[in-house]
Amino acid sequence: MALTLLAYGWIAYDADVRRADLGIGRYAWSELRCGCGRQASHLEGGFARLAGADAEFDAGALEGHVFSETVLYEPAPVVISACLDALADDLAVTARLHLLALLAQLSSAQDQPPGVTNAGSNLWSECRAALRKGIPLLYAEVFRAYPKQAGRENAMVAASYAFDVLMMIDNDAQRVERCRSAAAEFLAWDLRSKASFGGSASS
Repeated sequence: MALTLLAYGWIAYDADVRRADLGIGRYAWSELRCGCGRQASHLEGGFARLAGADAEFDAGALEGHVFSETVLYEPAPVVISACLDALADDLAVTARLHLLALLAQLSSAQDQPPGVTNAGSNLWSECRAALRKGIPLLYAEVFRAYPKQAGRENAMVAASYAFDVLMMIDNDAQRVERCRSAAAEFLAWDLRSKASFGGSASS
């Protein structure tokens, strides 16, 4: 089983595990209530379009269903897990950008509808827990070598989305800073200095 070690040996990530092959259908979408009020089963097709690099469907298309600005809806933790599963597969650059953009959006949202709170759920904590399972994969995304035809701009956007999520969720601040230093050339300008580290990775 091939083992890919990330730069400086921070985390080991099993590159042969293609978890996306398990299929997004393994999630119980119909048991979740979408932000639009319907069962979340209709999100399965939308997520498939997102992971399939549909040019007419990006992360913004899920607003009002999975998130709304700073609000998380019930499907959010499952969508995070599905995104991470998909990123473990060999997807097109456009699809990776869409998925990482969605993860960045979900990592920055903190609120939830009153009904979810009354039911005793804490979507923020659930989303943080789901995201942290993907920390090795997200570090791999920061250093991912995209084909030249993908364009340096796309590679930088993808790396920046991944690093933005890591700033929010990784409790190991030293590891985050080592990554920032090693990957500076791959990151957007506003992420290249520690002053931009404004997120909170606390539980």
